[in-house]
Amino acid sequence: MDVSRIYLFQYESEKERYSNTYEWVANGVTPQKHNLQNLMVDEFQWFHHTLKDNLTVAYNDIDLIPQSDEEKELLRAQDILSLLVVPLNVNNQYSGFIGFDECNFHRDWPEEDIRLLETIAQIIGWIMERNRREAKERQYLADFDFLSRTAMGFVEFPLEGNLFEYIAHELNNLMHNAIVIVSSFDSNNQRFTIRAVTANENWVKALEDGLGLPLLGLEIRADNDLLERLQQNRLVKLQSGFYELSNRLRPQQLCLEVERKLEIEDIQIIGFTRGGTLLGTASLLVIRGGRLINPGLIETFANQASVAIERRQMGEQLLEREKQLAVTLESIGEGVISMDTMGKIRFLNPAAEAITGWSNHQAIGQPLVKVFPILNPTSKSPGKIMAFKDLLPEDESGERRFQNLTLLCCNQVHKIIACTISRMLGADQQIMGFTIVFQDITEQQQHQAQQALSQKLESIGQLAAGIAHEINTPMQYVGDNIYFLEDALVDFALLLEKYRQLVNECEQVGEKIELVKEIYHLEQRIDLNYLQEEIPHALEQSREGIERVRKLVLTMKDFAHSSSGVKALADLNKGVESTIQICINEWKYHAELQAELSPDLPLVYCVIDEINQAILNLIINSAHAIRDAVNNGRYHKGLIQVRTRREGDMAVVEVADNGGGIPAEVKYLVFDPFFTTKDVGKGTGQGLAITHDIIVNKHGGRITLDSEENKGTCFTLYLPVKDEADSFYE
Repeated sequence: MDVSRIYLFQYESEKERYSNTYEWVANGVTPQKHNLQNLMVDEFQWFHHTLKDNLTVAYNDIDLIPQSDEEKELLRAQDILSLLVVPLNVNNQYSGFIGFDECNFHRDWPEEDIRLLETIAQIIGWIMERNRREAKERQYLADFDFLSRTAMGFVEFPLEGNLFEYIAHELNNLMHNAIVIVSSFDSNNQRFTIRAVTANENWVKALEDGLGLPLLGLEIRADNDLLERLQQNRLVKLQSGFYELSNRLRPQQLCLEVERKLEIEDIQIIGFTRGGTLLGTASLLVIRGGRLINPGLIETFANQASVAIERRQMGEQLLEREKQLAVTLESIGEGVISMDTMGKIRFLNPAAEAITGWSNHQAIGQPLVKVFPILNPTSKSPGKIMAFKDLLPEDESGERRFQNLTLLCCNQVHKIIACTISRMLGADQQIMGFTIVFQDITEQQQHQAQQALSQKLESIGQLAAGIAHEINTPMQYVGDNIYFLEDALVDFALLLEKYRQLVNECEQVGEKIELVKEIYHLEQRIDLNYLQEEIPHALEQSREGIERVRKLVLTMKDFAHSSSGVKALADLNKGVESTIQICINEWKYHAELQAELSPDLPLVYCVIDEINQAILNLIINSAHAIRDAVNNGRYHKGLIQVRTRREGDMAVVEVADNGGGIPAEVKYLVFDPFFTTKDVGKGTGQGLAITHDIIVNKHGGRITLDSEENKGTCFTLYLPVKDEADSFYE
């Protein structure tokens, strides 16, 4: 329909006012929606009564409308010349109107236009009726969601939190323009104590200034009549207002003055009771324009709050008993953790604080898996934490023991622990929580592992030294014989040359023809020329092979040589060369190894066999990483690079490879004892831990790691360089 303006007004019967909720205007027509809000019925009585009687208003000239000049002036202010307005009914109740305005000329409204608008009004009424019905359904779902959320909130609410403040906050969500005051009740001295106030800060300040008292912590003596009315968890309206609420704590005239200043229109109070025992109250002070949105929901929430307060009181009693127990646990050398049935921490003793890195204050209320995360020993995914339920006792004994679990501490350090988890039972044999008693056995386990490894390496060293000795003796005389044969062959070659010269001369003179022929045939048969050429080559290759064996034997002797843990000036390059040779069988089939050893590297004051062991661990790790990459088809042969150099007062050794790299999420774990990225049974997790101990702890150096997945890894060892004077005073 070609008109100037289309609009919809909704009527609020309880406040007797209209508001323009929808407007469409044609080009050149001034919108009026913002000017037509909260219009009281008194401003256009004729219009209101006509439409409420379900009559259509249709005029081609607004001057013909039988209404007051004020009403006509309201229409003229909107440039209206003609209008058509139809009442809007929702569920047979007058709810407003829709209309068309013509601002450009005096328009006659055909009957079909009127019928069309009436039909549209009827359809809109049906839609609004459906929307209101859906709104009620949404409100029901919202109420259900609120109660579900608060029920869970009460269950999960931490023991150290302000429960009354939480109750006040949630009640305030159910109010509009109100002050919520939540109090606890002590039945022994019959007094209320205000625990929380939720409202606009200015209102609270005005209330406290008016009364001349701070609200939080204020104690109010209970009135017996009011106590009786609060037993049912129902809203109770206080006829005497704040004077009755405060049980005459301040003069009535002063209380009335405070109510007038704050424009308090209604005061209601509801009790929190359990089993006939009053635990507290919530006072609802409704400010002008506010209301209790859903009283039934408030009363249901009060029942929830009553249960929560009772549980809180029981929890506080239990906490007090735990505090008494904590005094005893302070002196225990083993770590002790106490938790509730949901796995929330209640207490850590000093030993547990020292082991986990969490303070008792930080840990209380936190889930066990956050404070005491145990790496799952059966998971193939590194860093996966055992669930709380997987730690709990499973049989009738009520306890469960673990050995050699890995604890991820607060500072991300891994520790090996042994622990026992036990149930805590109440007087009725109900489970009240759990206790964990545990020990840090990291050093013990590491010492045992290093001792076993040291014994193994010592045995290997002794065996290598013996083998070297056994190989060296025969190889020495084999070498001597080869040298002798080389020298003899030179003489033999000279003699043979003379001999051949003689044969040639005899042949020329024709003597001993038969002998010459026999010698000639023998030369052909044994291929004398070939022997003369190849025997020297064979002897040379044998000599080179023997020389390599000799060097390998010396390398084994150097590597196996025990320094008895005593530091001395040592040639780091020589140690690196020995280490590369000793592990050649680990890398030669899958990788090339490039050694770039700085000739300017000074002697390093160290235990050289320990440094060799550290470098050996890194080269073997690189070899294994490249072997896996080759097996995965990345390339046919990888590359290991070993470099030495000097940086300031540090001697530097780099071991780099182009293997598979180390995942970023486990880089920080590689130096932890027993951590390995290899499959179960293929790695001890000790190699890098021992390397770290040798370089950092025993030699005062440091290790850096640079690694990228599918690119490779580079470990860099830094060892302090000391001159002879420094080493003398070491």
